[in-house]
Amino acid sequence: MSSFTETPPGLPELAQNLVEIMTKIRTLHSSALTVIAELDQADIARVAGYSSLSALVSDLVRITPRRASRLIAQAGLVAEVITPTGHTTPAALPLVRHALRDGVLDPDHVDAIADVVKKIPTWAPGDTPEIVEKHLVETARAAHPSVVRAHGETLLARIDPDGDQPAGEALAAPTNVFRYRRDQTGWMHFTGTIEPETAEELDAMLGALAKPDGPTDERHPTQRLGDAFCDMVHHAIGVRHEALVYRVEVRDLRRRVVVAAW
Repeated sequence: MSSFTETPPGLPELAQNLVEIMTKIRTLHSSALTVIAELDQADIARVAGYSSLSALVSDLVRITPRRASRLIAQAGLVAEVITPTGHTTPAALPLVRHALRDGVLDPDHVDAIADVVKKIPTWAPGDTPEIVEKHLVETARAAHPSVVRAHGETLLARIDPDGDQPAGEALAAPTNVFRYRRDQTGWMHFTGTIEPETAEELDAMLGALAKPDGPTDERHPTQRLGDAFCDMVHHAIGVRHEALVYRVEVRDLRRRVVVAAW
């Protein structure tokens, strides 16, 4: 009867081979996510006649639509986007992106970290997601996904011990946060939080501008809100332009008065 303390012949070499192979697989997974992100940014699915990117990916590599959707979601978390102006928008999870490219994270690690970050309360300080991501990536480098999830739950409990929004001093100094990225077609994707006073003003403006344009308006409510937001931006640009023209006209008038005085 063999002892469990004995090392089977060849185990160290086989173990090292397995680690090296899995590292390569994870690195290739990162490369696949990069390609999927490029397919998304170039809108290849629509050009190729597919109803969605998940349908295209599912057809290309013969996987279920559910798994294709999972890959697309992960690609959206770790992809950097270069806008038409040449600006590079950082990944939603930049530390996960680097660790994944190094081959030290499994796809399940990515899902675990992303799920925890999504649960961070919107009222938390603006750098909270980055801090949580940093801690979870460090854990993921040495532990399996279930441990990462457990660590994430511990961090969430520290951020919000009661599971409710804090009151009093915790809300005394609200933080405005705006995160955005631009895709290669120029579209902007954004999330964020704004202070209650500004939120009330924005809510009122959107409510007024997002009303249907009569009974024939077939736009979805979310589209009407998007159109209303764009109208607000265009109006703000117009006001800024008018103010600039006014300042130029006043400056020109002053110059003429000085010349006339001479």
